[in-house]
Amino acid sequence: MTRELEQETIRLLTEYFSRDPRFAFYDYVASGSYGSTYRIQYRENENSQITDFLIKLAHQDEDEDDEDEDPQLMIETERNFLRAMRGGEHISRLIEFNDDPLTVHQFPRSWLALEWIPNGTVINFIRKARDKGVTRLPNRLLWRLFLCLVRGCCGMSWPRNRQDGRTETELPIPGVPAGGFAHRDLHTSNVLFGDLGIAGEHGISPIMKIIDFGLTEMAAPTPAMAQEAMDANVQAIGKVMIELITLNPRIIYEREGTFVFNHLGQDIETDAHLIFQSELGMYPLPFRPYEWLDDWMRVLVGMCRASPANAQHIPNLQSLSVWIPYAIRNRDARFYGNREESDVFIRQLMCHILFDA
Repeated sequence: MTRELEQETIRLLTEYFSRDPRFAFYDYVASGSYGSTYRIQYRENENSQITDFLIKLAHQDEDEDDEDEDPQLMIETERNFLRAMRGGEHISRLIEFNDDPLTVHQFPRSWLALEWIPNGTVINFIRKARDKGVTRLPNRLLWRLFLCLVRGCCGMSWPRNRQDGRTETELPIPGVPAGGFAHRDLHTSNVLFGDLGIAGEHGISPIMKIIDFGLTEMAAPTPAMAQEAMDANVQAIGKVMIELITLNPRIIYEREGTFVFNHLGQDIETDAHLIFQSELGMYPLPFRPYEWLDDWMRVLVGMCRASPANAQHIPNLQSLSVWIPYAIRNRDARFYGNREESDVFIRQLMCHILFDA
């Protein structure tokens, strides 16, 4: 999108939203592959609390012959998938208003209204951590971030489609075969940090939410295709975890290669070689990298990134939804013998990275 068109879009949004006393245009946020986002403020009446949300507008299509990259279609695709996944707390939430200004003024491009997720992308979190001199994230924090990603994947494999406006923690549904969706664009720019909670799974670290479903595909109604969709999502979150472990969003691209590790008597080839080997040697020899990393997490992430020839070793969401909560419950600061694994330290670290200037 050209700068001139972007400025004209901001002018129109400001004008349209200023005509309705419930709304106020706040700011341009970002531009992606097929749409741009803008922060809008909403207040039902003058006595109501102000809440923020996003408007995501399709880019003006400059190549009408390229149906695969039609921004209007991708926005509508995203709307349909978000409606199907309504109710999952780790999926960005679609918002729908009565008599919203864009509908009233017949805005010509496709658009979505989405919840405001306040604390930025995972890739920006990694950059901020490095800028502030953070060299590693505690294991107990990584387990919690891993769980958020798994919950989001469960929301795609077992879409809730709730109609009552409530949200729930996404778990595999007993007796219901996995189906749902393959995200196809799940990376550190499409996972955002929400607010810190006060207890439970998000008591010491903020919730993470998956966004940007314009490239998402529905799994064909066969067990094999449903498994392929699940595997694709699990492999994608394995990549996110590598970047959180290494605190380097580019490191997986800097050196290509695979590594074979043994788990329960079986050799598994993985492209998560960077957390298994180093310049000086290979795990489990003495020079393994990320010496502080929980070996169980190392193995699980390695399995998430199993090579195509070893796809049978990619863990399913049912197993991950049991194993990771078990680690969170049973591997406390005393297990690791490090004060930097304590609840207080982790919460302070997250606040430092996310909020301190």
